Amino acid sequence: MKSSALTFMLSLSLFALAQAEQQNQTNDNAKSDLIKLGNKMVTREHIRETMGRVKYNRTGGIVRKDGSAKGQFVLINAQKDIPRSVIADALTTIDRQVKIQVKIVDVENIKIGSIGEEIAIANGGGGVAVVADAELPAIIAAPEDGWGIVNVARLKDSDESKFYSRTRKEILRAFALAAGAMYAAQGDFILQPVRKPTDLDNLQREEFGAIILNIFPLSLPYLGITPWQQATYVKACEQGWAPAPTNEVQQAIWDKVHEIPSEPIKIKYQKPDSATSPRK
Repeated sequence: MKSSALTFMLSLSLFALAQAEQQNQTNDNAKSDLIKLGNKMVTREHIRETMGRVKYNRTGGIVRKDGSAKGQFVLINAQKDIPRSVIADALTTIDRQVKIQVKIVDVENIKIGSIGEEIAIANGGGGVAVVADAELPAIIAAPEDGWGIVNVARLKDSDESKFYSRTRKEILRAFALAAGAMYAAQGDFILQPVRKPTDLDNLQREEFGAIILNIFPLSLPYLGITPWQQATYVKACEQGWAPAPTNEVQQAIWDKVHEIPSEPIKIKYQKPDSATSPRK
């Protein structure tokens, strides 16, 4: 009975929280942190804590088996423009979501040519170096070598919180690229994991797969690049932008689409239904 009551309260809390979040999403001015639960007003934080406590009591929380993780990803801190804690926040996200071993290593300075060596010294299988260099782009990825660079010098802003947020996001993006997230999970031909030149020899098709092809229309516009508009010749003729025909087939289609009707177009009037016709 007690278990059923807890389940009911948890479900009610989830519903109330979801309703409130949905309401706030449709109303940017909604600032209230209170949610009506039955006859009481409670805070979102209280509901989340209650849900977490009930779930913990039921499951015992999440634990990790000692020694089950192998290898580690290294974040090399080679700058002093942002606090180390900002890098640690990004590391926490990687640990929570990807569930791998990660650590931060502090160095005085680092060169692009020595990043792989620094990662190896730190016993890392891959890594991201966080630097401050006026000459480098914001992010560099070397996925075939398993490392990336985040250059905080290109992320600075007078708003400190924005600067820190940019840095955390770029660290996560660089991690994803260095860790091979650029590779399609299914069906891609040319973007399979490659760590050495001989791996390229095993790629059978020099084509992109469907997953990556679906990403290009979303990513290329950020570079100012848009694809051709394509359609069948008959569709292009119907839409009025087809080029002049270049062969007999296209000429026949062109002629048919642009053919002048032999008879005038007749407009047929339909007597309105009495049920919907306006009253006089």
